[in-house]
Amino acid sequence: MNHATLMQPERLYPGFKYHVEHIRRGRVIDEEEVSNLVPLEGLNYMLNVSYRGLAQSSVWSLGLYSGNYTPTSSVLASTLNAVANELLTYDAATRLLFTTVAATTGSLSNVGAPAEFISTLDALVYGGFMSTASAKGSGTGLLGSVVRFATAKQFNVGDTLRMTGGLTLIST
Repeated sequence: MNHATLMQPERLYPGFKYHVEHIRRGRVIDEEEVSNLVPLEGLNYMLNVSYRGLAQSSVWSLGLYSGNYTPTSSVLASTLNAVANELLTYDAATRLLFTTVAATTGSLSNVGAPAEFISTLDALVYGGFMSTASAKGSGTGLLGSVVRFATAKQFNVGDTLRMTGGLTLIST
């Protein structure tokens, strides 16, 4: 039996689901829930931390991208900016922290501390991502999640994009 055959019987499709609110002048003008792609880099990280004792990252950060990009499983933290064009024009000095509490009932999310990006320059935003690197524009670290929004957001100066993300694993 080879490795590929051994892995066929059961499959797990982990991924985050994001709730995105586009707020303009205090009113929600658009809202959606979208499922992400966990790139191969993120899947390997999950397996190696869980089953091989790889050092884990205690900090995960959220960012946005402005390129007309559809995520693929081969994207890496080191290539994301080249293919997706990370958006740097929001009020925080760094990417926003993905702040969670301990997982319970098989779920983990930042529902208690949503990430709020406030635009400093008009831009079209196509999606978001989660990385272990907190510096804006950084190509270091690991890419744990990347999502394309169902509709691009016209992110005007002063607008807020509020992102809540979560992951649920269900035992069957």
